[in-house]
Amino acid sequence: MKAYVLNLDNRPERWTQIQKQFKGSSISLERFPAIEHENGGLGNALSVLKLLKMAKKDHNHVLLFEDDCLPAKGWESNWKAVKRWLHSHTDLWDIYVGGAWGGNNLFQDMMDFIGVGPQEVGRAGKNIFFKYPVVTLGEHWMYYNKNSLRMIIDYYERLIRFRELGFNVPWMNLDCHHMMFKTLTSYPFIAYQSSSFSDSADTFINREKLIKGYEKRVGKHFTRKQKRNE
Repeated sequence: MKAYVLNLDNRPERWTQIQKQFKGSSISLERFPAIEHENGGLGNALSVLKLLKMAKKDHNHVLLFEDDCLPAKGWESNWKAVKRWLHSHTDLWDIYVGGAWGGNNLFQDMMDFIGVGPQEVGRAGKNIFFKYPVVTLGEHWMYYNKNSLRMIIDYYERLIRFRELGFNVPWMNLDCHHMMFKTLTSYPFIAYQSSSFSDSADTFINREKLIKGYEKRVGKHFTRKQKRNE
């Protein structure tokens, strides 16, 4: 299977690193030159939009990685199970996110307390849960449903127009997935994100810690839910 990798021309070390991460796996990587912009978030949005427009012509699901994608232990077998489930339930998702973090921990605790925690949608076998999250942050492993590409492209175009007019708020970043689409994630996560300097946020972010922390919280939520149902 092919995955497009967003990579800036001035970050060749990231392209080298991600090739090492996926060497010998079932996924072949194709570098997609990212658009450099003084506003990193807008550059990312323009890059993804350009790629999706190009890929839409093939009418296939689109697998997209950022160049700091860090596959989780056992990801290969889990991804095969996840992909089979997604292809059998195309009506249940528009975007699949392979791993994310959920924002402020207090916010997540409040959502869990009032019963708006991660909602289970289905399972692949006994150990992989699919869920609609309240919110996810992260764009390192994205799988776009071919049947939803037109809708997603239209939304991204509108979003970019707002960004170009100066509306530069965090929830307008492409890595912030709300309820605009049927966004699915699975537990355990398929991938994390290397901790490094973020070109889009213009600062260092320990994303690996954030994502692993959220994965742990999601696991606790499902464990509590299972115990309540026993």
